[in-house]
Amino acid sequence: MKTRLIAISASLCAFSNLASAASYTVTNNSGPLNTMSIVNSSGSFLNTGAVVIGSYLGTLPTFNPAETTMSQILSGFTVLTSGLMGTSGTGTATINGVFSLQTSGTDPLDDLTSPTAAPWVGKNLFAIIGNNTTLANSTEALIFRFSNTTIPNTEPTTVTLNMRAGAALANGVVYSGVGGFNNFQLDPTPGAASTAQSAFNTVALVPEPSAALLGAIGALGLLRRRRA
Repeated sequence: MKTRLIAISASLCAFSNLASAASYTVTNNSGPLNTMSIVNSSGSFLNTGAVVIGSYLGTLPTFNPAETTMSQILSGFTVLTSGLMGTSGTGTATINGVFSLQTSGTDPLDDLTSPTAAPWVGKNLFAIIGNNTTLANSTEALIFRFSNTTIPNTEPTTVTLNMRAGAALANGVVYSGVGGFNNFQLDPTPGAASTAQSAFNTVALVPEPSAALLGAIGALGLLRRRRA
């Protein structure tokens, strides 16, 4: 099966006057021996989900997963590209929990006009992954910080980001405890996880207040129906 690529142009209105031609490729499939699958908090493969790539342009936030909502994670976050997860692999074996995203076109963060460095230059890039088709509807998340790759201020720019974790190949870290690495070891049986040896895992987030309120209202309705 060929690697599935999602091509999305992520142009922000605030920077639409910049004519850039940056290309970002993001993957957690950096070769059959270095593939890092993504699983949910129960250890099941996350074959569908939402992914965004971007950066926090201000002071980096800190999160406590036991108290964090998705709205808090996305507050102050600027998106460069986004897409959906899809399984990928080589030959007949499928590597579950693996994704690849690619975008090209306008880069809203390149600094081509200012004589001094713009506030986003040199900021770390992040990947935020949710367990639903949109981050807003996701109940679990993983935040990965690409420690060795920052936003450049030159054009043309081609940026390749690999989500890796390991001694010699570490490109970044799971950020602020929102997610984990190697909490689940995967069986590399053909047809199950192929050559994936280890995994990132998402963690459960606190429900958004509106969702929690709707759930409470539903529960009250059930209680009143039982009493009746």
